[in-house]
Amino acid sequence: MSASINDALLAVNLNTAKLVTLQGKKKQTARETQVVLLRRLIRRIKRIADARGCSINQLVNSGLAAYYSKQGSSKTGAPPRPTQQPATYDQMSTAERQRLVEALGNLAGLQEGPREAFSDGTRYEYDPELRRTIEVARSGKRFPIALVAGRFQRDLANATARKKTR
Repeated sequence: MSASINDALLAVNLNTAKLVTLQGKKKQTARETQVVLLRRLIRRIKRIADARGCSINQLVNSGLAAYYSKQGSSKTGAPPRPTQQPATYDQMSTAERQRLVEALGNLAGLQEGPREAFSDGTRYEYDPELRRTIEVARSGKRFPIALVAGRFQRDLANATARKKTR
């Protein structure tokens, strides 16, 4: 999910995307979700949000709304058929907009990830001290990871640098 959100936010012009308000004064109805964004994307989002006078969350939600409204994807997540015209947010019906808002509401925030280990015994978790996601091997060794081409890989360069500075 993180890779597709990174791709969506990189593909959309956040400087001109129409700002949307998803919750307003309503009570929160969706659980929070945590996603990993590229560092350069986070810096870009912060800079644009400051310039536009909005929150980072509002800018991310607006960017995702703009991107996915252009996609015109079906409920199954499959790409649209060639005969389908992607709907823009302004052309959506009230019901379509509500479905989009609900889908985006399920993406926003911080939700605890799964605690189960993979079949090889490794698992991933967020380390608040390092402020990044780490891989925990079966042996208990911890490795910082980086998102490279949409896949998690051990960030051995940063792991070595941290060991030397401690």
